[in-house]
Amino acid sequence: MKHNNDFRHDLEFGQMSETKFHKMLSQKKVEVKSDKQSMVTGNVFIEFESRGKLSGISTTEADYYAYYINDETCITMSVKTLKVKLKKLYKEKKAIVRPGGDENTSMGVVTKIGNLLYG
Repeated sequence: MKHNNDFRHDLEFGQMSETKFHKMLSQKKVEVKSDKQSMVTGNVFIEFESRGKLSGISTTEADYYAYYINDETCITMSVKTLKVKLKKLYKEKKAIVRPGGDENTSMGVVTKIGNLLYG
């Protein structure tokens, strides 16, 4: 992208981004997940199996995955990007696989919130 100090150019770019974001939310499937402990632990748990069967990120039909952290923070990315990112983080030992969920009957990937953004 070319650098431009023109406010009109910046305004057009911002409006284009807003249009794309609204289109994403209204015309695509978004799966929203949350975890009460995320703000306490600084981690996210992304389920891929429950009671011995694929579930969560493994079976979602959503286009986008949104992880609600709190009223100020929600991380949203395409499911495809999230899957690639989780595999990369696991290989780099920045994520682990562990049981979780109700009565630890699910398996998921655990990583720091920041790793979803910068990992």
